[in-house]
Amino acid sequence: MAGEHKLTMRYCSVQRGLRRLAATLVATGGILWLAPPVAAQDGGAAAATYEVTFQGNWITASTPDGVVSGAHFTTLVGAVHNDGVTFWRSGGRASRGVEIVAERGVTPPFESEIDASPHAAVVIKQSIGGGGTASATFLIDVTRDHPLVTLLSMIGPSPDWFVGISGLSLLDGSDQWVPRLEVDLFPYDAGTEEGTEFSLDNLATDPQGTITSIRGAGKFSNERMARLTFVRQAPERPGPPGVTPGDGTLDVSWTAVPGAESYTVQWRSGLEEYSDARQQTVQAPSATLLALTNGSSYTVRVRASNAGGDSDWSQEATGTPLQPVPALPAAGAGLLGLLLALLGGRRRARGG
Repeated sequence: MAGEHKLTMRYCSVQRGLRRLAATLVATGGILWLAPPVAAQDGGAAAATYEVTFQGNWITASTPDGVVSGAHFTTLVGAVHNDGVTFWRSGGRASRGVEIVAERGVTPPFESEIDASPHAAVVIKQSIGGGGTASATFLIDVTRDHPLVTLLSMIGPSPDWFVGISGLSLLDGSDQWVPRLEVDLFPYDAGTEEGTEFSLDNLATDPQGTITSIRGAGKFSNERMARLTFVRQAPERPGPPGVTPGDGTLDVSWTAVPGAESYTVQWRSGLEEYSDARQQTVQAPSATLLALTNGSSYTVRVRASNAGGDSDWSQEATGTPLQPVPALPAAGAGLLGLLLALLGGRRRARGG
């Protein structure tokens, strides 16, 4: 009896195992299930990074009477924003924040005005070294929603004179990011303080006037006082790609890189070198590599590009195209039928 009990338990265990295997085959629809490739993500240059250089040019050619002692430009301040706001313009009245920058080179009130605007993306603030020919270089990020740049810096010392740009777009007429842009800066009078000399603490203009170009007037010639140069930067290096094998194919995908306009995918097999013969250029952050050899391992890398140049290559990833395993219903159904027949035969034998 003990032996028969052990045999019955062993049979029941085998039976449960066969049923679980049969259920698995029915649920999966085949011997092997492969997860689908990662969905491609949207690409495109929705954003851009620019290196901005301010270069002072306060020389005798720009102020023919001579460069005054202590000549300098104050901290450059402004914003990245959209066309829903204008922080200053020629012919308009200077806000309190613009007035304080133009008269004293003090930036917090103007920064507060920028912070209060729902149309501004970020405050730009960059110190400039001493002297009329000092320079400064910094980076800014712009987007298609906020492609405009406003900046200003006091000409110091002066009553209320400054240089700057107002609502400069870094998108060209074709709605593409400009690769490089140079803007010459000429002097403006803020219309808030009296005075015709390079001096501070003058009487307020009453009533307040408007912002006016003083290029070629008073102390100034038609020579630029400074220059701003915008140079678009190459995108960042993509992260390592994900690789999903198929029948003679590899589906490759990666995270979209801000500012990228296209991507280049290269692949090699074994000890081969990367080459232009095995590369593909795409706009979206995904690609399918075709006509590969099943069972051979491939190494893949990606770089991003825009008008500013190419990023470094990503870290490498590997993948091996595989011959697909036959799936149900043909082979799987036959195996399932065999398992069920075995189960039925064991029941009849035990009953007999």
